[in-house]
Amino acid sequence: MIADCIQEVFIDLWTNRSKRTHILNIKAYLLQSLKYKALQSRPKANKIIQMSNQVNVASEATVFTSDFDNQVQIQQAISQLTPRQSEVIHLKFYQNLTHEEIAQILSINTQSVSNIVYRALEKVRKIMKKNINKVSM
Repeated sequence: MIADCIQEVFIDLWTNRSKRTHILNIKAYLLQSLKYKALQSRPKANKIIQMSNQVNVASEATVFTSDFDNQVQIQQAISQLTPRQSEVIHLKFYQNLTHEEIAQILSINTQSVSNIVYRALEKVRKIMKKNINKVSM
C-alpha cells in the first residue's frame, strides 16, 4: 500500500510538474504528499495514519550504534507516545525537519509543534528514567 502511494506521489509530481514550480522544500513537500495519498487510500474508518509503526522498522534497521540497548529503550519509549507525538518525533529527529516544516506537513501551527515535541520528550525522559530505576533494583 505504501509503495503504491509513493508511486502515485511521483506520478502526480510528474504529470503536474508545470503547475508546481514554487516548491521551497522538496522533502517536506514529498512527506506531506505521501501522507495525503496514504490518507486518501485508506477507508474512512481508518483515517489516522500511524507513521511510527512503519518508520520504527526502517529506523531500527538503519541505526547502527555501539549502544544498541539505549536505541532499543528509546524506540520502546517512543512506541508508548501518542501517534501524533511519535509522528512529530520521527519528523524532527529522523527526518531532521524544522518546526516550521513539520507544521506545514501536519497542517498545524509552529507553536503546536514545539508543544508536542516538548511533551513527547518529557514523556520519553520519564519512561526512560522509570526503566533505569527498574534495572537498578
